[in-house]
Amino acid sequence: MADVHAVSRVCDKLRRPLTTLAGAAGFRSLLARALTLAKQESPVLGAWEVKPDGSLKGLNGEAAQSGAVLIAHLLGLMITFIGESLTLRLLHDVWLDLPRSEIKPGRKESE
Repeated sequence: MADVHAVSRVCDKLRRPLTTLAGAAGFRSLLARALTLAKQESPVLGAWEVKPDGSLKGLNGEAAQSGAVLIAHLLGLMITFIGESLTLRLLHDVWLDLPRSEIKPGRKESE
C-alpha cells in the first residue's frame, strides 16, 4: 500500500506547479493522458481514474508497482509539452533535495 501512497504523493506534489502553469483542466488532461498511456503498457492499472479535481481514484495495492509507469508517462508528457529544462527546473523546485547532478538536460542513459 505504500507504493499507492507514493504515486498519489508524486501526483499531488506536481499538481500545484502544473496547475499554475496549465490550469486545473490542463493538469487533469495531462494526468489523464499519462494514465491512458500507462494503461496500454500496464493493463493492471485499469481501475485507476483521474477524478475531476485531478486526483487519482481506484488506486489499489495490486497495481501500485505499475504506478511508476504512470509517473514516467506524466514526466514524458511534461517534457514534450513544456520542455526538458522547464520540467527539470519544476522537479527541482518541488523536490528541493533532488541532486542537480543526477538529472541533466540532454543526458543519455549511457553517459
